[in-house]
Amino acid sequence: MNTHDHLNFDTGGAGVQKKACSTLSSTTNGLKILLIQPPETGGVKTFLAHFKGGMKDIGLKQPLGLLSVASAINKLSCHDVKVIDAIAERLTFDGLLQRVLEYRPDVVGISAWTDFWWPAYRTGEVIKQALPDSHLCYGGPHVGIFPEETLSVPFVDSVVIGDGEIPFLYLCNGLSRGEQTFDCKGIHTKSLGGTFPPMTQYVQADLDALPELDRTLLPIENYG
Repeated sequence: MNTHDHLNFDTGGAGVQKKACSTLSSTTNGLKILLIQPPETGGVKTFLAHFKGGMKDIGLKQPLGLLSVASAINKLSCHDVKVIDAIAERLTFDGLLQRVLEYRPDVVGISAWTDFWWPAYRTGEVIKQALPDSHLCYGGPHVGIFPEETLSVPFVDSVVIGDGEIPFLYLCNGLSRGEQTFDCKGIHTKSLGGTFPPMTQYVQADLDALPELDRTLLPIENYG
């Protein structure tokens, strides 16, 4: 039996049933979850000649991966979720940290691309220094290529490999119940004494089973 069969894709058509949440968090309904697209500072393209004018001269794309994960959490759980696109909002690391501290999340998910690995790394570093009890999870293309290297970073608590909607929701539900290990493809943590289990990725075969994207979670006026 697949370890995810019990997630039961059924919300009157398609989707994942809502799962009960613990009240161990700082909210009454579940965990406070923050998903972050890191600032552009230090990314590879910031060193390219055509980029010198800054992002105001280059079109922005919405972080659809993060948005899909957030939409799944919003629709299918009782957790509270927010998204910060630091590129679209032109946030520095200091500005981003201020926003994080205003929300004080229990779980932080950070999107990592290899050409933006340094800002992704720095984002997690400053958040963990300010909120040491927060759970930091990394996902994205860089993690899919370098999962063990990402998980070995001291302040990283977990990584999600592959399509993140279901594994990250599973992770958050487990954390809300105080669990330390997660029997779900795509989730890997440091809870096994620092050893790395075989890295497996989660593949979402039926994209239509996922909720529609909730674009109200983004500063939609910043994209053009």
